[in-house]
Amino acid sequence: MKLYVICTVLLGLLILAYAEKTEKEAALAARQLLNSTIHAELVTIVSNTEKPDLNGFPFGSLEYITPDCTSNNGDVIMYLADISVEGEDVQRDGERVSVTIRDLTYYRDTDGPGVMDRARLSLLGTIAPIADDQVKDVESCFFKIHPDAAYWKYAHVFRMWRLTPKEIYWVGGFGSRHYIGWISVDLYQTATSAALVVKQQRKRRV
Repeated sequence: MKLYVICTVLLGLLILAYAEKTEKEAALAARQLLNSTIHAELVTIVSNTEKPDLNGFPFGSLEYITPDCTSNNGDVIMYLADISVEGEDVQRDGERVSVTIRDLTYYRDTDGPGVMDRARLSLLGTIAPIADDQVKDVESCFFKIHPDAAYWKYAHVFRMWRLTPKEIYWVGGFGSRHYIGWISVDLYQTATSAALVVKQQRKRRV
C-alpha cells in the first residue's frame, strides 16, 4: 500500500514537471497533440439551400485528420466528401472554420484524470482544397495513417483540404497546472514536436 502511494505521488510530480506553463511550451505541446491525434471535430458555417433557415449556424462533424507533411508548419489535412454538410459548407465558405483536437488518452486510462483535465486545442482559420500538384504527396501521408479512407472515393467524391490556422487556443487542463490561453501563430508554426508535454501515441483504438 505504501509503495502504491509513493508511486502515485511520484507519478503526479512527474506529470506536473512536464505540464506546460508558458505560451511557448503550450505551442510545443499543441504541435505534439496534433501529431499524435487521428481525428478531431471540424466546425463549419452552414450554407445549405435545402435548409435555408439553418444558414449561418455552426455545424460540427467528426473527421479524420493528419498534420500537413508537405509543410510541417501545423496545418491540418482533412478528406471531405462533396455531398456532406461540411463538404458543401467549405466549398461555399472556407474563410471561417475551426477544428478541435483533444487528448484522447483518458479512454485508455480510466484511473487517471478525467476529460476536463486533458489537453485540447482549437485551431480557427481558413480551409482550401489541396492544389493538384500536391495531392499525390498529401494523399500518401494521409492514407498511411488512415488506410481505410483510401477506398471512400469509390462511394462518393472526396477531396483533400488544408486548414490553415489564423488563431490558436490551448487548454492544457486545469489552469493551476497548465497554460490556458491564446498561442501566437508564429510560435505554433515554428514549434517542433519534440516536447514531452502531451504523452499520447498515435494508435487506432479497436
